[in-house]
Amino acid sequence: INAEYMGEARKLWWSTFLSLLGTCGFFAIATITANMMMDKVSRRLCNVTYVAWVCTFNLGFLAVALLAELLFPGLGSPQPSVQRPQGKGTKAASTPRTLLEAFNRNLLALFLLANLLTGCINLSIETLDASKGLASIVLAAYMLIISAVASSLDIRGITLKLW
Repeated sequence: INAEYMGEARKLWWSTFLSLLGTCGFFAIATITANMMMDKVSRRLCNVTYVAWVCTFNLGFLAVALLAELLFPGLGSPQPSVQRPQGKGTKAASTPRTLLEAFNRNLLALFLLANLLTGCINLSIETLDASKGLASIVLAAYMLIISAVASSLDIRGITLKLW
């Protein structure tokens, strides 16, 4: 991979980041407007305000994740390297695997584990009455457990086929 290609790729990712940010801003304004002029945000009704809020939140999360990757490339990558398949006119490159690749390798098994953890959390904690601090701790632990399992399976080269 040459430096010119990497420079162009980074420009494209910065452009994508700015597009995400702009779209997030649009949905934030739509959420505020709908909240003032229509209904309050309601997950149960799944109203327009809720849909706009979900789009704002998720696009904002993607923008922050992309910004972190742009500012700190390869920050969360596990140590083992993997040989990328060699295409026409390209050289095989040894690059670190990412957490996304680790998730994709065992996606169904991790989805089922996440559902089991969600059930355990719902049975052990009164989630509607939980404080913001407790909810944040539970979510952080939940993400840490799922990510640790994904990384551990990937580092050991384990692929779980459940079909």
